[in-house]
Amino acid sequence: MKMKLTCLFFAVLVLSGCMNETYTQIPPDQAFISTINLKDGSLSFIDGNDYTELAKWELKKPITGGVLLPDQDTLMLYGKQMKSVDFYSLKKGKQIHKWDTGEGIVFAGLIHDNKLMALINQLHNRIYFFGLNGKEIASVKVGKGPISFVEDSDNNMLYVLNFHDTYVNVIHNENYKTVRKIPVHEFSTGLLIHKENGELWIGGHGKGATIEDNIHIYSLDTGKLKRTIMAPSMPINFLQDGDATFIVSHGTSTLYKAQTNKKDLLSIKVGVNPFELVLFHKKLVVAGYDSNDVSIIDPDKMVVQHTIPVGKGPFHIVVRE
Repeated sequence: MKMKLTCLFFAVLVLSGCMNETYTQIPPDQAFISTINLKDGSLSFIDGNDYTELAKWELKKPITGGVLLPDQDTLMLYGKQMKSVDFYSLKKGKQIHKWDTGEGIVFAGLIHDNKLMALINQLHNRIYFFGLNGKEIASVKVGKGPISFVEDSDNNMLYVLNFHDTYVNVIHNENYKTVRKIPVHEFSTGLLIHKENGELWIGGHGKGATIEDNIHIYSLDTGKLKRTIMAPSMPINFLQDGDATFIVSHGTSTLYKAQTNKKDLLSIKVGVNPFELVLFHKKLVVAGYDSNDVSIIDPDKMVVQHTIPVGKGPFHIVVRE
């Protein structure tokens, strides 16, 4: 019994030490671009005005993604090898609490007017729905290797993409049931809903020697393939801004711009092995995973205006404007 109590006391001390570790505080009125750096388990914070470094948090955790909560201060961090999702206060510069989700979380995001958190668990092939108070509301079985989702807020639907399966789960995010499955191509990665055209855009990474070069565009109404757009190679991420759709192709380190009623794509080289793409202050921000930097891009002229060094392996971007 004495040994068990000693071990328990030691575990409490370790946990307490982790929770009490402090990092550079980020003021509430500070706009920033933050990269979640997979290779060194760190967060890099970049000043949103002059693009200088604000701070670097050396968390030394296998973090792969994050979500800024509606209070604009709490940052939730997750990773497939982490046993919990951890919450940090930016203004306090420290961890404030956690949810014991277990390992396997590969993607998360706010849905339902920012009232719920949806988390994809790839180890269990499920998507979990949590209230922001940390209470689990529901979980839904999906296909093999779920990798990301996108919300259709107008219709209260969530589209879940499964990398190791050949369909997208369409889940009603009020009754938490799969109401439909849309057949898609193998090894899909990245998805976007084009509401104006009634389309579901899906990219792909490929697997092994099979490299994906095309974006597949499906009808939201019928689920049938309408057309493909070549964007070599490995088009894995999308962002829509007005009548323009931007595509990051990981394999060729290329950013493409597709525009309504224009057949040809514009393109520029950016970073090395980019994964993530976000919009910030009307500029595009692309993270170069193997160049350890972010690029600030004028979306109209399609030119790189700034390149900023960050930690090793920037894999995900969180912004506060």
